Amino acid sequence: FRSDSVFGAQLDIRFTPEWGATLQGRFAPAVASDVQWDTTLAWAFISWRPSNDWQLRAGKLRIPGYLHAENMEVGTTFDYARLPAEVYFLSSIVDFIGGSVVKTWATDSGDLSLEAYWGRNNGYWRQYFRTSYLGVEPAGAYYLPLTLTIRGLALAYRNDDDVYKLAYYMASDTQRPSGDWVVPTLETPAPGVSYYSVIPGGPHDTRDSRLRALMLGADVGIGNGYRLAGELVQRRDLIAVEMIRGFHFLCRFCGNGDIEVSFRPAIVV
Repeated sequence: FRSDSVFGAQLDIRFTPEWGATLQGRFAPAVASDVQWDTTLAWAFISWRPSNDWQLRAGKLRIPGYLHAENMEVGTTFDYARLPAEVYFLSSIVDFIGGSVVKTWATDSGDLSLEAYWGRNNGYWRQYFRTSYLGVEPAGAYYLPLTLTIRGLALAYRNDDDVYKLAYYMASDTQRPSGDWVVPTLETPAPGVSYYSVIPGGPHDTRDSRLRALMLGADVGIGNGYRLAGELVQRRDLIAVEMIRGFHFLCRFCGNGDIEVSFRPAIVV
């Protein structure tokens, strides 16, 4: 109950046909604690639509690219008990404060949109230590304060209920001054010689990281009540020189609206 419960309300304001604003308040488990709750603004932005095919937004926005980017905290809108961590938790922060520009092309078969965005936000990276951290702090969960700076592009195609998405973003994570500590990393300078490094500035100092992420997703109806959905995310850390791939796949059957059956495998490599 504590980890999955979210209480929220959203307010959409239309000042004129071109200008509007959206506010979404949320009362949910805190992002920097395993036991506390916190009140935050999940959405807070103004929008300007000078024409039907252009939209500009500024404020607190969600990183686009995921199939459920806009509704990831509204559990009744998707079939999962929880959105797959193998894909949705590969980014330490999922929203940002900045701006975005969206261009939409209406075609005979559907709508194609391209969104460019940029901004930054503060967040936390959760680490859990089974034993004492550095021999000083007790075992348990620790939250590393981060500042994320992000910019990227997201391409989406929608045709009735079918959605296809392709996104790419570049991000940099920087520890805020209150988080000046280094995650212990295993060093192997020679065969048979290993040790854990806790010295700032070492080859695996995690105070700064530069990430690149590619995101692919689709939710498509294949007829006779069946739908297929899947997402693939590839994240590359340019400093630690590591790559992580997350994938999930969903097969869903809706029988005349009365019976719904889902099957979902997922994997992280």
